[in-house]
Amino acid sequence: MELLIWGLLLAVRIGWCYLPQNGYIHPDEFFQTVEIVAGDILDVSAYRAWEFNVTAPVRSPIMPYVLYGPVFHALKYLNALLASPASSLTASQVLRYPRLVMAVLSLGIDFSVYTIAKKFTASLKLSLLFLGSSYVMLTYQCRTFTNSIETLIFTSLMYLILTSKIVTCKHDQVVSFEGKMRKEKSKGKKLASDDEISAANSYVYPSYARLVLIGFLTMVGFFNRPTFLIFAFLPLLWYLFKVYISKADLASAKLIVVSKDISLIGFTCLVTFCIFCTLDSVYYGKFTFESLTHDINDCLFIHSNKYQCFKEILASFVITPRNFIKYNVKGDNLIKHGLHPFYLHLVVNLPLLFGPLVYFTLTVLFSRVKYVFTRTAPIHQSSQVPFDLFVLVPVLFFSIFPHQEPRFLIPLLPLVILNAIQYVGKNSFSKFFFAFWLSFNLVLSIFYGILHQGSIIPCITDIQEDFHNEVQSLVEENHSNASYHFMFSSTYMPPRHLFLNKSPFIEIIDFKGGNYQGIKSTITRIKTKDTLPVKDRVIILILPGTVFNKVQKEIKVDISILNTYFPHLSLEDPPDLKVLTNAKDWQTGLLNLMDQLSLYVVKIT
Repeated sequence: MELLIWGLLLAVRIGWCYLPQNGYIHPDEFFQTVEIVAGDILDVSAYRAWEFNVTAPVRSPIMPYVLYGPVFHALKYLNALLASPASSLTASQVLRYPRLVMAVLSLGIDFSVYTIAKKFTASLKLSLLFLGSSYVMLTYQCRTFTNSIETLIFTSLMYLILTSKIVTCKHDQVVSFEGKMRKEKSKGKKLASDDEISAANSYVYPSYARLVLIGFLTMVGFFNRPTFLIFAFLPLLWYLFKVYISKADLASAKLIVVSKDISLIGFTCLVTFCIFCTLDSVYYGKFTFESLTHDINDCLFIHSNKYQCFKEILASFVITPRNFIKYNVKGDNLIKHGLHPFYLHLVVNLPLLFGPLVYFTLTVLFSRVKYVFTRTAPIHQSSQVPFDLFVLVPVLFFSIFPHQEPRFLIPLLPLVILNAIQYVGKNSFSKFFFAFWLSFNLVLSIFYGILHQGSIIPCITDIQEDFHNEVQSLVEENHSNASYHFMFSSTYMPPRHLFLNKSPFIEIIDFKGGNYQGIKSTITRIKTKDTLPVKDRVIILILPGTVFNKVQKEIKVDISILNTYFPHLSLEDPPDLKVLTNAKDWQTGLLNLMDQLSLYVVKIT
């Protein structure tokens, strides 16, 4: 039964991406990933956020390019191949397919959690049920956040760590031990005993491929979001202790293998680091592959001061994680993004993301603390993996920084579930718990997937499709007597790439919230600057119903309502519930509330 429910939830996860989800969770979903990639590949107007400034970029574009680049290249190729107005690229396609990529890749999280649960607990079906019904999987994980990519990478790393299929030392390792012993003997050094070598050879170690993948994923996650190391540090430390120290003596032969394997992980990290730095540097225009090769040859064969020469080459490299860390450790920079109390992650964000599952994490942690002071037996865990510590240590570390958003913690979802399924079925309140869990996730799926800023995307999609043919005809005719101005007020920032704009006739203006005088002065500027007839000048204002009357009074211009979109909930400008009680009857009150929960598209005349 649980597997059937998981299958249905999986169908919802993938199908909802294609509908698509209209809820707009946070601008970073677009502006840290697809906005940049689509702008580069599709050659459309895009907004390059401050993170991607050429001077000191703090974001690596490599992972967004790897994941979404093929999608946009395919769409561009098919659009050129078909080359007909009926098959023109649309905003819906550009929105859906990158999300579909994330939804399909999220199956890797299901597989990893199921496999880990199979090894450490008996609650296999529960793991899939909790994961499939989590609103985080249905919304965040089907979006193009760098945090969602981070979750994929971190879960893959946890899979490698926790399902490590230890293999017996290969023959070439044994030979290397004996060879090293002979080499040491020839130098007159003390040898390890035959018993020590035998013990080392009989012990089992991770395969080379697994070690390489661990190093590779660690560095990929680091470049995607440098915060990845906060999640990965404790699991990696636990893994190294579990494999190399807890069951092993420190014989000289043993140390050879330990140092060899750790060196392999370190070497893989170093190589991956160099590759990402090189690709980032090329992307940001610091050099080309040809110029880099030429400079290295000059250093090797021409310049006498090779140290200074190579130092200058290294100084030209872009290291985006370093820039990210330097930016975020400065309190003045974080003020720009909003400051929060230190307890927000623990008290608000964890429960907001994981709901009642947090209870089990905190219960186990409390049991550990109680054991330290009272020596009371801690709660029995069916696994020996400290999932609760893997969750709480990153949360406490993130709490040091005063800017705290819920999405920063979504990589912890698999660990929270793996910790909880050890206890859920053992409690008498399981039925109540499941009912509460499903209700919690249903409400937040509707909130984030449908309601929250939920009409911006449909509005942009319609604008793009409605004006595409009209603008395209102007471009083909080399027509200059037209202008289109789309102004957004009191909404999240509109993703520019969804307009698929390549023409000089369209201007997108974002006023964010409350800048009503800015709207008025911009309208005046457009009308003053343009000497066009009114019919050739289109000024469109998009704003929530909650501020519609206020803006209309402030700007004092003639308007006509072109369209309204429902639902649209803005927490920055929430609806006034008094419209329900002040209305003459409940039907009128409900209509007034629906007006406030709508997005208005008006034409300035």
